[in-house]
Amino acid sequence: MTKEQSHLRRILFIEELSPLIGKTANTIRTCATNAKYQHLIPRPFKLPNSRRLAWYEEDVLTWMGQAVPVGPTGRRRGRPTKAEQLARARLAAAIESQR
Repeated sequence: MTKEQSHLRRILFIEELSPLIGKTANTIRTCATNAKYQHLIPRPFKLPNSRRLAWYEEDVLTWMGQAVPVGPTGRRRGRPTKAEQLARARLAAAIESQR
């Protein structure tokens, strides 16, 4: 790698970004062009005299690193399934037998 190449930032286009973030190219285009969905992808830019959307690789990796993992959700709506009811009853019986 020469000295000039070390200062260049790698540019990703939709084809490379799509498998990296797990969204289709069409979804990425929609998110980039519609203000309602712009928070769902890293901010793109366009090269001079080009219509293609582009991203700096380091910006994408930073964006991915900032993503907060989703924790377990609360209880589901509705009545518990029979399997869930039986599991809860067995757990309660096991706790009672230990006392």
